[in-house]
Amino acid sequence: MVVLTDGVNEDGHGISRSALVARLHELNDPRHPVPLIMVAVGPDTDRTEVEQVARATGGAGYQVSDPSRISSALLKAVMEVGGR
Repeated sequence: MVVLTDGVNEDGHGISRSALVARLHELNDPRHPVPLIMVAVGPDTDRTEVEQVARATGGAGYQVSDPSRISSALLKAVMEVGGR
């Protein structure tokens, strides 16, 4: 599953990063994996956040400042996650 995001979570009423990561660990089923490929787009994004969330599912997180780099980040992610 591919998730594109434009920045850090600014919703004070939404789920926190730690709660999301914990919930994804709970839901992760190695027999039926659904790795997240997360790409943070823009200079104000949080690479650490997307990496932590994606890793909870066996996926990968990337950050690109330039939207024209999204396709290369996706290709790199698919190769990395698919090779596991």
